[in-house]
Amino acid sequence: MSALPATGPGSWLHVAARLCNAARGNDRFVGVRPLGRLMSAWASSSTIAPLTTTVPSLDVQTGLPRHSVWTDLMSEHSIGTSLGPATAPPPAPLVDVDAAHRDDARTRLHRREAAARLLAGAPPLALVEGRVDVRRVDDDAVTLALCLDRVASGLLVRLSADVVLPLRNTARGHSGIVVDDDRARAAAPLLELLGRSVQLPAPAIAVHLAALADLRLLRLSRGVVGPMSVHGQGAALAMYAGDDGALLALSFEELSVPDDGQTTIVDNDVFATDDLQPLMGALPASLVHLRAFRDARVVATAPAAARVRDAARRRGRQTVIAEV
Repeated sequence: MSALPATGPGSWLHVAARLCNAARGNDRFVGVRPLGRLMSAWASSSTIAPLTTTVPSLDVQTGLPRHSVWTDLMSEHSIGTSLGPATAPPPAPLVDVDAAHRDDARTRLHRREAAARLLAGAPPLALVEGRVDVRRVDDDAVTLALCLDRVASGLLVRLSADVVLPLRNTARGHSGIVVDDDRARAAAPLLELLGRSVQLPAPAIAVHLAALADLRLLRLSRGVVGPMSVHGQGAALAMYAGDDGALLALSFEELSVPDDGQTTIVDNDVFATDDLQPLMGALPASLVHLRAFRDARVVATAPAAARVRDAARRRGRQTVIAEV
């Protein structure tokens, strides 16, 4: 990455977008590159209508926009979608923010609508979204794939799980899941349970799921986009990014049934602040057969990448680091 632009909402958005666009996620994460496109559109909208476009107020720890900021931004996105495609080129970006105050009412409205339409051209961000898919139906059991996306303290979290449930527990939703032929839906209490668990480590979430009636857990993953640190904002990673660098972390945890029957623990998350071994050792008997894998992917400017690489070497972690 070339030298970072000066600080400010617009510059933060440009740098954050570049980090997200350079990240390599997968289906265990909320879409990172679509997030980058949304941030790029957000930055462009801010230059067109700086007085009405949402300002990216950041969570102190995670360095990412707070939930309320994403809510306001998605409201603007919805407005832009309802307005439909633009019929004229957007107004030129304002060089002087004070010039916005000198615009007449009609011009200000035109700028606001143009900014909203521009924002609507990028993928929206689901603040909370849960779904259940039927993978297999046997005579007495059903295999389901659960997925919950949620924004929490700025972090974008995706919980995914493959579970097996007796059919007798799904007809009336005793487990929090209702199955009807080849369709399934999660009852509100289950989604609330998962939503409250998004900031917990995967072993703790597994314990919550295993407490549901006769549920058998085959796999559980937790993919997190963030924390991020740009220009020293985002205390969680500021020691790596520095005051003039940028860093985005994608962390991943997975518990699964091993193919060979041997449970193992692999931890390559250089940013982890807990020990995975005792967490796995505290699992109830119904979950002790699971293996654990934890990892982190890092996108960073060169000096920040060097600091992360040094920390990974000292801790014996094989963390994947990409420089931008």
